[in-house]
Amino acid sequence: MSTANRDSESPQNSPAPKTARGVMNCRPCQIRKIKCDRALPACGVCHLYQRSCFYEGVPKKRGPKKESLSALIRRIDGLEELLKSDKTPTPPGTDIITSDFPEPQVFGSGISEPCGSASSDISPFSNFRGNNFEASSDVSTTINADGLVDVYFTKFHRNPYDILDEFTTRQRLKANQLPRSALYAICAVATGFSERPGKGPSSHVSGETYAAWAQRDIDPCEVSLDSCQALLLLVAAFAAMGDGKRAYIILSQAVGMAMTLELYSQPSDGIQDGTAKRVFWTCYIMNTFVSTWLERPSLMDDSLIKADIQSSRQSSHNGWGTSNDFVTIPNNDFRRFSVSPKEPVDEIQKLVWMAQILSEANRYLLLSDTGSQAAYCQRHKILHDLDVWASSIGTSTDVPTESQGGPGMNIPLICRLVVHLIHCLIHRPILPLRLNEPSCVKMIQHWAVEATETAFRHATAILELVGQARETTNMPLPPFVGFCIFTAATVLNYGIHYAEEQIPEALAVNVAPFAGSPIPASFFASSRDLYSRSLDELSILSDTFTSARLYLLRLDELKSEHVALLNGKVTGYVPTFSNRFFQRYSPALLRRVQGFQTEDSCRIGSPIRLRVRAAARTSSSAPK
Repeated sequence: MSTANRDSESPQNSPAPKTARGVMNCRPCQIRKIKCDRALPACGVCHLYQRSCFYEGVPKKRGPKKESLSALIRRIDGLEELLKSDKTPTPPGTDIITSDFPEPQVFGSGISEPCGSASSDISPFSNFRGNNFEASSDVSTTINADGLVDVYFTKFHRNPYDILDEFTTRQRLKANQLPRSALYAICAVATGFSERPGKGPSSHVSGETYAAWAQRDIDPCEVSLDSCQALLLLVAAFAAMGDGKRAYIILSQAVGMAMTLELYSQPSDGIQDGTAKRVFWTCYIMNTFVSTWLERPSLMDDSLIKADIQSSRQSSHNGWGTSNDFVTIPNNDFRRFSVSPKEPVDEIQKLVWMAQILSEANRYLLLSDTGSQAAYCQRHKILHDLDVWASSIGTSTDVPTESQGGPGMNIPLICRLVVHLIHCLIHRPILPLRLNEPSCVKMIQHWAVEATETAFRHATAILELVGQARETTNMPLPPFVGFCIFTAATVLNYGIHYAEEQIPEALAVNVAPFAGSPIPASFFASSRDLYSRSLDELSILSDTFTSARLYLLRLDELKSEHVALLNGKVTGYVPTFSNRFFQRYSPALLRRVQGFQTEDSCRIGSPIRLRVRAAARTSSSAPK
């Protein structure tokens, strides 16, 4: 065939019409993976080689799932409405503001200024007279302060953090005396609890934007109780977002401000002094929770809080609690540890005591070696402190119901969850990778038996408490509950593989039976169902908090890495007894669990949620 003939018969010079094109390459070109000009009735290649040219199927839709883009779509809708009205979502009282705040320690200049009243909506271009919003300014609906403040005090206040006084805050907001930084921080927290973020009270402004505005208006050199409260609110907001790096940095600033203000020495008399003392207690509780989550040292000395709880640290006359009593709390007279004996019983003081025990457990995990005799004694000291706490608190042991509603109703639940969390945290590092994993020391083998049984019982108790609370009250659960569920799921993940091994008697080889008998084979049978239940609980929380959605992703990654360990695909693994549980896995997984790598938040998954709910439906429809 001549060159001229080949050129005339090439796909580019094909006489076939090219006006009507298909939606995708023809099937022969797809199979051969060659370029197709998609001409009809036959493409140039098929016309050249005299093949049958046909099209079949519909091209797959590419890109992210629609569910993953729902929040972004809502934001875009809101921004389009703002553009139509020639308004932009800049913070009220400013004309120009940079939209990027890469580092949380970067603050704007100037002192926190009073914010406008919630009774009149705030315009993003409002003018100021004497640091207040001008009353005659043309207002818009950029911020619905009334709605977000109501959401905050309804769903977050004393749940469990007691940061603001409701009456004082509402009065200052009404009188235009509430600092802008505090209002923006309230909005950042409340936006997460809004039923429809982007179209609810937040008026198209995200929690991240509110947090950036609050950071901009806080002067770290201007030490005040208002700034300390705003920083604590930002810590809570970033923790709910799953951003551990920002939460820990801002927490360090809040702790430093609390120490500078000497809140630890404030007497509990008078409204202002009582508020300062509660802010200090909340700062201590938040410091303990965040430090435990991030596996970082505590930023506050426990001796500062021991003076407030010293009278309740006395040994209980009832002695040690029973080893099987993990859910109920023994009844006994309440031992007061408030400053004034005439002051009414306050649930947050019980939580302060429990946070102090959690702080000791976190220090033990950071500084101790699991296999030493000193670590064994330290674990028993922590367990003894838990028994003293359980025998010294109030007489009520039931989860609060809706009839007992109001601020603080979830604090008893949080206290009991922390009890089970401490047991899981201090016993989880001793869990063997396999039931028949050898141990060189008989005593350590006995500790493995004890830790395995205790950790699984308390992981089950966490899920039972969360399920019971969800059935008996409509009060939303705080983000810290997601960390408790995640910790329980990491323990239950081991039980799934223990049950598949079916070698429970290996735990009792050359070991005196623990608690009268070795762990039976049926002990781990329910681990798979409980693990699915924990995923379901996190899925429910993920509708409100980004951190819960991140925990779902982390559990999926941890399960994959655990299977790789069991299959021997990870080289260099040696059975060690380290209190750093996540040292068994990749360092990248630990950083993502702690929220120091948040670049994958955009792919938080509706597929996982669909799998969880499908598994839940399957288990519920299974014959019993």
